[in-house]
Amino acid sequence: MANVRFVNFTEKDFLATNKKEIVPPLCKFMQLEYALQMLDGNQMCFLNPTGWEDPLEKRFIVAQYPKNKIDDRKFPWKDRVFCSCFTEAGASEAHWKIHANNGIGVELKIKRDELLKFLRNLPDNIQVFISKVEYRPVSEITTSLSKILPQGLNFSDDEHMARLLSLKRNAYQYEKEIRIMLLFDDKGETKNKVLVPTKVSKCSIKKIIKSIVLSPFLKEKERDLLRECLQDKYDLRIERSHLLDKYFDVATLKW
Repeated sequence: MANVRFVNFTEKDFLATNKKEIVPPLCKFMQLEYALQMLDGNQMCFLNPTGWEDPLEKRFIVAQYPKNKIDDRKFPWKDRVFCSCFTEAGASEAHWKIHANNGIGVELKIKRDELLKFLRNLPDNIQVFISKVEYRPVSEITTSLSKILPQGLNFSDDEHMARLLSLKRNAYQYEKEIRIMLLFDDKGETKNKVLVPTKVSKCSIKKIIKSIVLSPFLKEKERDLLRECLQDKYDLRIERSHLLDKYFDVATLKW
């Protein structure tokens, strides 16, 4: 079984077992083609963070460090860690436009407890870090490492590495991101992503997904046809997004 560690929050926070209200599922926004690859392959995709678009977000993993601090002057997790990002926030136009702007977008609603079971049952050569992203001003992300980690940077402390990969600028606070990182024992060939079949964890992707929400920007006929096709093929609950309903309800239009 894989070792699962929580960063910037606890397992109780993640599962909200100490709260009385219903825990909302985690959400993941993506283009439809990638969601279909997940479902057809019964697998989850984790990306190499060196390929993240925001230079501040990947700042620590692509940086060169002072030679007296680390022998090879590179981030020790480089090309050994792969990430998948989720949100605790409700859907917004920004989510849809950023993550599914060039295609038909979907929102996957993920069951937290089933996702955790999947991660815990991964092979023991993988370490898992579930981190709550920490949002800071740009000035604090670009400052010296001694100010980011006041206790001192320790490259042999995995939690230090996870915290550095959980920093994001304040402009993205609306995402309320949860980041899952898989750390492999040995660095293999450089890859942009790893596809983890859920069967290695004795699980099914359909058990992890609670429902699929279709983009609010789809036309009604497109949405209905897509919902029918997805429901027939995958036997999952298919919903439509109500995000834009208030803008197009003619009955409540006021002049």
